[in-house]
Amino acid sequence: MTGEQIDGSFKLHHEIYLVEAKWEQKPLPEADLLVFKGKIEGKSPYTHGLFIALEGISDEAKDAITRGKQPSFFLMNGHDLMMVLSEHIGFIEFLEQRFRLLCEEGAVVVPYAEIWKGSRLHQ
Repeated sequence: MTGEQIDGSFKLHHEIYLVEAKWEQKPLPEADLLVFKGKIEGKSPYTHGLFIALEGISDEAKDAITRGKQPSFFLMNGHDLMMVLSEHIGFIEFLEQRFRLLCEEGAVVVPYAEIWKGSRLHQ
């Protein structure tokens, strides 16, 4: 498709994830996320996504991609990336937990500290 670019993709547990990364200095606005959501929705209904946004996303963006919608991707911010790179959590475990939260709660954005402090996934 002309003009469409995906930064990459990977397969995890028989699921395909599209990846897009933005290294902006401010939280991303909703437009970038809605474009990514459209890219995912233009593929198979089984396609999921991982959006890496160094500074996270704005509150308006979070609301725009979740309210009344079925989210198909989750977000990884700079802090999440640091936790993975410093081996506080393995990348596969991170992906598995975020995907579980996406499926069970529709949670696109979950602060890393909230997952571990509240033991949301160790049930």
